[in-house]
Amino acid sequence: MEAKNTVHLGMARSIGIGLAILGGIGIAAGMSDQSAMFHSYLFAWVMVMALTLGCFGVTLLYHTTRGSWGTAVVRLYEAGGGPWMFVWMFIAWIPIALNLGKIYHWAHPGELAKLAVEKQYYLNETWFLVRTVLYFFVWFGLAWILRASSLADDKSPDPKRAIFRTNLSAPGIVVFVVSVTFAITDWVMSIDPHWGSTIYGFWYVTSGALAALSLGTIILCWNRAKKPYSEIISPQLTKDLGNLCFAFTMFWCYVTLSQFIITWSGNLPEYTRYYVDRRISQVGEFWNVLGAINVVFGFFVPWTLLLAPRTKSNPRILLGVVVLIFLMRIVDMYWNVIPGMRQTGFDPRDLAALALVGGLWLIVFGSVIRTGSVIPTYDTRLLEAEPHHA
Repeated sequence: MEAKNTVHLGMARSIGIGLAILGGIGIAAGMSDQSAMFHSYLFAWVMVMALTLGCFGVTLLYHTTRGSWGTAVVRLYEAGGGPWMFVWMFIAWIPIALNLGKIYHWAHPGELAKLAVEKQYYLNETWFLVRTVLYFFVWFGLAWILRASSLADDKSPDPKRAIFRTNLSAPGIVVFVVSVTFAITDWVMSIDPHWGSTIYGFWYVTSGALAALSLGTIILCWNRAKKPYSEIISPQLTKDLGNLCFAFTMFWCYVTLSQFIITWSGNLPEYTRYYVDRRISQVGEFWNVLGAINVVFGFFVPWTLLLAPRTKSNPRILLGVVVLIFLMRIVDMYWNVIPGMRQTGFDPRDLAALALVGGLWLIVFGSVIRTGSVIPTYDTRLLEAEPHHA
């Protein structure tokens, strides 16, 4: 009976295996058009990478602020954005690295020479690959140090380790935001080497943080009746997590709208083409509808619902809202990534690739989460507080 009332996050591996098998079959069936398949694969990888980086970013935020809200979910983020996840995501990036010409126009023979000299230097394949390796090296190193320190505190708590993690994470957030900005510029913005946005990195960081925060809240609220979450969940905890989702939803809207307003006011062809591609195409109406869905259900609905204190203090209601937020991260990423590579609409290979990469992500997540306690034992603030179940 005790086992039935205890959360087992290792089941994520079983779900991941099923998704990976289905996705692998779908990818194999779609290999007849390799360019289209790699377009789908890049979208899936960028989406799952956003979740990974979001988990890592929220981990840095937690160690910097040392807020009690993070105690409930930091182990989830250490697994989803930890060193071994970065190893897997780097391995998953290798097929992209070996097929740059099937994804990026500038990697086609002779195309790079058509760009400005500065862009030729920046976008050449060798430098492109070196930069990505460097990004992963930095992320892996920071994640490994924080994870090792956190696990060491479970065995023998030492206040000096918490101070060390704070001192490392505070500047680490700056390094994180800057490196992710360069990374998304390489991976997605360079799909159209003539277009640019100074706020694109903030959009990607915010999207990843929203994906991570919503996933962690989903796991917490879904398992609210199971130990150890049943011992710590309270209206204050869910309110804290709901407020974070609310704040990042609002900031996501701010950066997305700001990019549009700046582009609109500038009215320069090399920048407006980004929005033209999503309006005038073979299936322009599809992208218009998807964009409208993104605005309504990605911002207005969750933002309005999260305004109400009852929504954030009731885990049952909050669960529905954060599921919507998480699903809309996929829609938002799809709207941002796919139109730059093709002018057609939905392709079943998109879902197949997402199932494959996402399934393998869940396998790693489920395996790592089993190697430590679900909640850090060195931080007893939530356990000592009297939970008030909603």
